[in-house]
Amino acid sequence: MCIQNEGNKKGIQFFRDIKVIIVKPNLTYSIPMKVLLEKMRLIFLPFVGIVFFFLLGYTLLNWVVTIQLRVDIKEDITSFWIPMGLAAVLVYWLLYPRIKLLQFKNENYHFLYAMLAIITMWGTTIMTQNYLLTSTGKLTHLEDVTQLVNQKQTKYYTLGQYYIDKNNIAKEEILSISGRHNDNFNMNIYVAMPIHKRFSTKLESNHKYWLAKNYSKTIDNKSSQSEKEYQYRRFLKRVEIDFSNETFNDFTFLEVLGNTGKRRDFQTALQNKGQSIEGGVLFFEAHTEAFENRNKVTLKWILLALGGGILLFFILLLKPKFHKTRLQNFKTNKTKRNNELLYLFVPQKGFFVTPIILNLNIILFIYMLFAYGEAVSIRSQDLLDIGANYRPLVLEGQWWRLLTNIFLHGGLMHLFVNMAGLLFISIFLEKYLGSIRYAAVYLISGVFASLCNIWWYKATISVGASGAIFGLYGFLLVSLLRKNVPRDMDKRFLIIVCAFIGVNLLMGLSEGIDNAAHIGGLISGLILGLFMSKYVRDEE
Repeated sequence: MCIQNEGNKKGIQFFRDIKVIIVKPNLTYSIPMKVLLEKMRLIFLPFVGIVFFFLLGYTLLNWVVTIQLRVDIKEDITSFWIPMGLAAVLVYWLLYPRIKLLQFKNENYHFLYAMLAIITMWGTTIMTQNYLLTSTGKLTHLEDVTQLVNQKQTKYYTLGQYYIDKNNIAKEEILSISGRHNDNFNMNIYVAMPIHKRFSTKLESNHKYWLAKNYSKTIDNKSSQSEKEYQYRRFLKRVEIDFSNETFNDFTFLEVLGNTGKRRDFQTALQNKGQSIEGGVLFFEAHTEAFENRNKVTLKWILLALGGGILLFFILLLKPKFHKTRLQNFKTNKTKRNNELLYLFVPQKGFFVTPIILNLNIILFIYMLFAYGEAVSIRSQDLLDIGANYRPLVLEGQWWRLLTNIFLHGGLMHLFVNMAGLLFISIFLEKYLGSIRYAAVYLISGVFASLCNIWWYKATISVGASGAIFGLYGFLLVSLLRKNVPRDMDKRFLIIVCAFIGVNLLMGLSEGIDNAAHIGGLISGLILGLFMSKYVRDEE
């Protein structure tokens, strides 16, 4: 990079006429210094300010709440999900209107710049919270675990005298499915072993101190049922051998297991054994490395990630020009409020029911996030407790599950994919069909999809809005084929609808996806479309 003077004027004008010359292989372009300074003032410096304000402010708040005040909030929420949500909100409200001042041939580039800003804020904040939890934890030496009664709890401990009881273990076995397309079949065994002061064969029902050990294995979820059963038997055998051969005495320090989903699994293991989990039960994870090496994330890596994100954002700002009209409106305070996203969540004429459905799904998911501490893959039992569809319970009289399950989702990606599919069709369909008829199609299709699920599956837990959404697509398909649609909904919509239905039905052939509900919702939508599609044309 070099600086070249191309102007002959003096003073300030001389400085403004300086251009920055960017040289790359087979590419050379220049940026007037005045434009570069304007980008720094309007976009880059606000970006840097938001990043540092958020990083320092959130870290301080988290330190006060979780470490000083010891508020027992799930670590996944404070260290991962809240930073992600707040970073997205801050970028959308404070930075995105400024990013929109840049001119691109493809308007989607604005979104990419915003995503880079969010990732920079979110990623460095996650790393900082992890560093905060480990670096501020105090190491306390105890002669034995009974001294914990009179000690202020810290995060790390060493023990002078102890006995790990391998004969009175508590165990929980959990099988789960994860991955964007339910690709992974996860096998986990959670083993908790009592920690005693000295050798003992007795175990009271309210024992407080346990050593926690997790064994896990993941295989391809597309494997046949017989292959999964074979792999699980091998996994159990391997765990049995490893557990027998391990003494669990060769640790350098113990770490108190925080409020995580893993702790809930160990608590379930204790309940399976008839143990009480009330009154300050503590689980410890054993570490064999030196205490000084406990931090996998260091300040150096945090600063490198932060500096890398800021530098990349700066480089990407160099080439694009300003959109002259937007820039002028921004300077004269004529820029419209950045409310494109807000529109999706506010009921209004012609788009009333969809925001309600969207908000209800999101609110219930947030509730599950705080209640259970899981977002990527929520446990089946937790879904069942809150209203999932399950044939044995429905036949016992819990018919409300046929409706409630269509507002629940098994993970963040599950929610995102379904809500994206809902928004795409609802923006067009609700306006032309009318909110009341639109709501009727959605709910009837959802319930019919649930009925198909319990007819097809004897004992499968099912959640998700996809059956109801398939009903909307089936309804629109009939409307398009019968040409009971406004003229602006041409053959391209027919192709998109057919592609959506076909791709999702094919994906439903894999394990972990409820194709019975998909097909049931689609059939319901097709039937409703035969009788109600004429109303689409009438609403035009």
